[in-house]
Amino acid sequence: MVTLINPAYTSQVDNRNGTLLGRRDGDRFFTFDGEVLQADSNAASNIEQRLTDSEISRFQKAETVQKILLKRTASFLTLKGLTLEEAVDLGWLDSKHLKRKKAKKAVA
Repeated sequence: MVTLINPAYTSQVDNRNGTLLGRRDGDRFFTFDGEVLQADSNAASNIEQRLTDSEISRFQKAETVQKILLKRTASFLTLKGLTLEEAVDLGWLDSKHLKRKKAKKAVA
């Protein structure tokens, strides 16, 4: 059976915690805590998890998916006593995610 999902950000999320912490470089995904995952396997796990994600639906815009993922990332970081901005400073989070969020706020 084939089930279609929203693919937005599936290659940019750490499948272990559902956050945007880490980065993909070629066939490797570098996590915020120093693990190196095979990038396609990481993305495949995210795709599988997306099947049961009640917040992310198939037809949501990528910007909406990004907001959901940033909220999850912020919650995860709060448990560690950190902010999104601090995660950027640590090199854990790509600043492009915050720039888009700020641009959207300015328009709204």
